[in-house]
Amino acid sequence: MEKQITSFDGTKIYYIYKKNTNKHTLIFLHGIATNWTVWRKEIEFFDKLGYSILAPDLRGHGLSECPHEEEKYNFIHFTKDIHALIKKEKI
Repeated sequence: MEKQITSFDGTKIYYIYKKNTNKHTLIFLHGIATNWTVWRKEIEFFDKLGYSILAPDLRGHGLSECPHEEEKYNFIHFTKDIHALIKKEKI
């Protein structure tokens, strides 16, 4: 369930992935200054319905690595991180 990958620029990204019987996967993205745990109730609800769940700690949040360079915190980097997770888990 709890996993980690190294993203395209070497940043370690922590996430949870629950594969279930439903062919659909829900991706939960948190906001600034939080982590994947803000979605616990929703994850539990949709898990019981059989949905697969992907919930990362975005870079600089939760257990994911915090790059020092400010330019590594933009939507392009966040998008590439999510793409790497989707690709790795074959979603």
